[in-house]
Order: sequence, then structure tokens, then C-alpha cells
Amino acid sequence: MERMNKSLKKYLVVSIFSLPFASAVFAEGEDSEKLNYTPDDYRNFYGICWRGSPQDNIDYARQMGYTHVVYQWGMENCKNIDGLKYFLETPESGTANRTVDIRKKYTPEEIREFETTLALKDATKPFPQNIATGWFGPPYRLSGILDFQQKRIIERTIDRIMGASVEELSSVEGIGEVLAKNIKDYFEEKL
Repeated sequence: MERMNKSLKKYLVVSIFSLPFASAVFAEGEDSEKLNYTPDDYRNFYGICWRGSPQDNIDYARQMGYTHVVYQWGMENCKNIDGLKYFLETPESGTANRTVDIRKKYTPEEIREFETTLALKDATKPFPQNIATGWFGPPYRLSGILDFQQKRIIERTIDRIMGASVEELSSVEGIGEVLAKNIKDYFEEKL
């Protein structure tokens, strides 16, 4: 039995160390997509939107040759933005209240809204222990995950994102037109 365990260990060690080598040798002959994006390709974007000032991020993106950036509130007022295209990072996070403060007492209506909008991790547990969580925060706060298995939630989220893109953000000078143009350009390219 001990001899068999030694042989098995030796086999596993040899297999583990030979796997990267075999992958490199045999993968070379396969046809695979080359990741060769041009600077103006939408997949080549600068996405730091949670740090630094909008102007610093625009300046850096320009310096590095990016034409697509993740939108940071206030970028529409920056200089040197002509020709940039914007992405909205996790726009769904602003379409529903996903934050549950476990120190707070919620009404039955509020609890029902959370339980029918957010994904549940265990329907047998009481609120808020039944809510599936995403981002970590302080120990008293849960950040729920929208329940995208429900068609109603998908449609409501899309309606709210598109409504914000066209209506609410158009009140910020210039950004509504930029978003509308980016959306229109994207769909024209794909069709």
C-alpha cells in the first residue's frame, strides 16, 4: 500500500509539472483568437472611476492613448474630452435599493421589496439573513445582489438604466447627448 502511495505521489508531481510545458507546446498549433486591439477599439478602455479626480483620469487616459473611458461623475465638465466615448460601470447598482442596514427596523413592505428584488441565499432564514450578498462593507451593512433570474427584475433594471441614460443624465450638460450617441453608435456597429 505504501509503495502504491509513493507511485501515485510521483505520478501526480510529474503530471503537475509537465502540464504547463505540454500546454505551451501543443497550444501553439491551434487556431486561437489573437488579442490585438487597436487603440480605438471599445474593448481597449480606461476604467479607474472610483479614484482620483475626473480631470486627472481624463488626462491620464489621453496620455495613454485611450478613446474609451469608464464614466466618472463630472467628466462632462472636463477639458480635453472631445472624441472620448464613455462606459457606465455597473449601472444596475443605481436602479434599486440593495443596501440593508441590519441595525434598522424595516416595515413589512420594505422587507417584501428587498425579498422580491434581491436574490435569496436561503428562503428558510428570516430577513435579512436570507439575502444573498455581494460587496463587503461594514459588519452592519449588507449589499444585496439583484435577482436577475426574474424577468421582471431584468426588464425593470434595463428600463431604469436606459431611462437614466436618456432622461436623468441629460440634465447634466452634455452627458445625455454623449451617452445617447454612444448607445446609437454601438447598435449601428452591431447591426
